[in-house]
Amino acid sequence: MDQQVLQSSLNGYPYQVLIVDDDPVHRALEREMLDSSKYVVCEASSGRQALDALRARSFDVVLLDKRMPGMDGDEVCRRIRGELGLGMLPILMVTGDGDIDNLTLSLSAGASDFVRKPYQPSELLARLDAAVSHKRLTDQLDSAESMLFALARMRTNLPVTQREFPFPEGHTLVSTTDLKALAAPVVDEAPRLRSA
Repeated sequence: MDQQVLQSSLNGYPYQVLIVDDDPVHRALEREMLDSSKYVVCEASSGRQALDALRARSFDVVLLDKRMPGMDGDEVCRRIRGELGLGMLPILMVTGDGDIDNLTLSLSAGASDFVRKPYQPSELLARLDAAVSHKRLTDQLDSAESMLFALARMRTNLPVTQREFPFPEGHTLVSTTDLKALAAPVVDEAPRLRSA
């Protein structure tokens, strides 16, 4: 297996990126910065198109222009969080506005982070990669937590003895106490990661 392909599979590439900007020049610049096998880019030229794209498929991160005609970036954030229920999806607000009050409003609306124009490509890529890495770790934690809870539910429905439910040689029935002990670190860590 090619070393680059192996590294990509270990990192979970490609990252699914949605670029939302009414300006085709800005979309083209961001698409060019993300032109590698590490990213799969989809574009939307309005808030409505972005919401439609998010209903149609999953993304790892959204690069969202703050100022757009019609539905601005803050309203798109509120709808992504509210209507679509995508509370854990990273939304990087791209803005030329440095006013702290406007930035605070965007964070309140649901933005995860900001990239201020003009920006260096390395900053955009670093923020995007960090956001996606955090999301993917949270996704893995949620999957592990769900699996552990499913196992715990299954355990409570299993027969009491191995005689009633034979296991292959070398395998044993895990007690509920042992399963809870295994699940505790995951369950305890989940709220902290979700709020990070």
